[in-house]
Amino acid sequence: MKNAVLIKSLLFFILLFSFSFYIVQASTPQKDKSKKQQIIASLMQKAKKAMLSGNKKQADIYWQQINSLDPQRAKPIWLSKNISNQNKPESQLTILEEKQFIKLMNELPYEKAKIELDKRLFFSPNNNKLRLLYIELAKKNNDKEELEKHSNLLGIKQPKPFDYKLLFKYVLIIVIILLIIYEIFKILKNK
Repeated sequence: MKNAVLIKSLLFFILLFSFSFYIVQASTPQKDKSKKQQIIASLMQKAKKAMLSGNKKQADIYWQQINSLDPQRAKPIWLSKNISNQNKPESQLTILEEKQFIKLMNELPYEKAKIELDKRLFFSPNNNKLRLLYIELAKKNNDKEELEKHSNLLGIKQPKPFDYKLLFKYVLIIVIILLIIYEIFKILKNK
């Protein structure tokens, strides 16, 4: 009878331990995935810069690295075209002055502003004012992907929202540990 109780308790421990181990392991791939996305975004920016400077060979090398990390990603149109310096606007200020452009972006619907900002940033990827505007518009429109991408490029750390799933996992692990301790005391008491 005591052996049956002991075997049941051991099986219960094994189940609890494997379940808690699974919960802890399930939270780690998300960190790897976000790190992978950051690397891909960085490589994509390098490829754009290389393409704009006329170094298509280097841009293709960056694209191969991106493709090895994310094989399902479609090849960008700008990478397959041959961009020359003639396609660049002579000056970003000749079309609209920067202040007028920023005002216009704040008045446009987010999707249209996003397209215009992407066009401008394509030709001047180091324009921090436009990136800050992009971040501001992304915050207003709750576009987490663009917010994270441009914040990472500028080195701005965004506050992370409270992770209730992670809290739940830790509480669950503590409950499981307490149950294991309770079962151990129960086994020792029965001996």
